Formats: sequence, structure tokens, C-alpha cells
Amino acid sequence: MALGITRQSDSTAQARWGIDGAVFAGLQAVLVWAPLPLSSNRAWAIGLLASALWLLLAVRLMGACWAAFVGAGPRAPLVAATSVWPVGCVAGFGLLLAGQLAAPLAGGGVLASQDPFQTQVYLLTTLVHLGALLLVLMCVNTLEKAQRLLMVLVASGVLQAIIAVVLYSTGRSFQLVFTELPQGSRATGTFPNPDHLAGYLELCLAAGLGLLLAQFGGQANALRSWQQRLLAALTFLMSRKMLLRLMLVVMVVALVMSHSRMGNAAFFIALLLVG
Repeated sequence: MALGITRQSDSTAQARWGIDGAVFAGLQAVLVWAPLPLSSNRAWAIGLLASALWLLLAVRLMGACWAAFVGAGPRAPLVAATSVWPVGCVAGFGLLLAGQLAAPLAGGGVLASQDPFQTQVYLLTTLVHLGALLLVLMCVNTLEKAQRLLMVLVASGVLQAIIAVVLYSTGRSFQLVFTELPQGSRATGTFPNPDHLAGYLELCLAAGLGLLLAQFGGQANALRSWQQRLLAALTFLMSRKMLLRLMLVVMVVALVMSHSRMGNAAFFIALLLVG
């Protein structure tokens, strides 16, 4: 009987970790998808994004509830106590927006929204941020996962940079989801506004620079012979560190081609201060 219980607990724990891995993979896919449909800057795109994030959150919560029900492993809190205040602030802002939409049903008042449609859009956007915040707090609980999530953001930024540079080089206008995106003057990628592309690339560059700084350190071995130096140089050129540097260069090129004055100024000033 004890052996059967142990096997059941092990299988349940494996299923729980499988659910966590699937939810984390889904979160990464959503982060890559978010900037593609006009940077999710439309009501329908924000609705799809919110639905995907909260569906992943529901799966994660159901997995945690099932693991607690069968008693698989230690019961760790879903969200750390230090994260309660950030989550509470975002959730409180969402409740304020919901109150503005519900105020006309209670006879109006000071909280009644003057533009219900835009308030609904802001509420959906708040739900997107709240869902993403909760998923990151629940799923990214190890250093390896944090590095993987940052690498996914860098890869997404490189994808946007490649799209922006290729479309900018053609100099032709194209339509994306019935929206005209002219090319030739400023690189836009899949963003309706070039400044928004610059802002997104800045976020991805920040993630990449964080990974780059995390790779520094360690003990440097003394390379005396030229054969050892050559071998070390070739090893570095074929390593992931060099790949990360090339990805950062591609994003910087796209950032410059966006011709965003504040975007370029903010990036280079931040880089100077961090350096």
C-alpha cells in the first residue's frame, strides 16, 4: 500500500511539473505573438491576448489545486509574499476601471466613465498586464527559467528587427490586418508606429544586456601560447555569448533605422549610464 501511494505521488508530481512546463512554454509563445498583430494595439488583439494569458493562468491554478488535493510534494505559495503589493496595485487599478464602467448602472456619479469604449480597452489592457505578471511570478521560479524567458524576449526582438529591416529595405507599403503600413522613411516592422517599435526594441535590448552582464565574471585562465589564444578566440566565436552579441547588434541596427529620436536617445543614454 505504501509503495502504491508513493508511485501515485510521484506520478502526480510529474504531471504537475508537466503542467508547469506547458504553461511556461505557452507564456513564451504569447510573448512572441504579442507584437505581431499590429503590436496588439487593437481591441480585438488585446482581447485575444487577455484570453490566452488568463487561460494559461487558469490551467496553472487548476494544476496547483490538483497537486494540493492529492498531496503531491510540499505546498509552496503560488506567489511570494513580497509580490503581493505589485499584484494588488495592478488589480486595484483594474477594479477602478471596472467601477467606472459599472457606475452608470448605479445612477452615474463621479466615477462614471466619459468614454466607456476606451475604458473597456484600458480594462482589457490591465487584465493582460495582471495575467502576465501572475504567470511570471508563478512560473519563473528558477534562474534557468528567468534566463530562458529573457532569451525569448531577445529572440522576439530580433524577429521584429529582421522584419523591420527587410520591409524598410523594400521601400513599399503593405497591409497588415487591414492597416496600411508605409515603408521607406522609417522602419516600423509589424508596429503601426515606428516609435512603438523603438520602445519594444529598447525593452528587448535591456533583456539582452542583462543576459550579457550575467555572463561576465569567472576566472580567466592564463593563455600563454598563441595556439591557446587562437583556440580560445575560435571557441568564443562559436559560443552562445557571441550569438547574443550579434542579436543585440541586429536590434540596435533596427532601432537606429526606426529614426525614433527619443527611442535612440533613451537607449544610448541608458547604455552610457549603465556602462
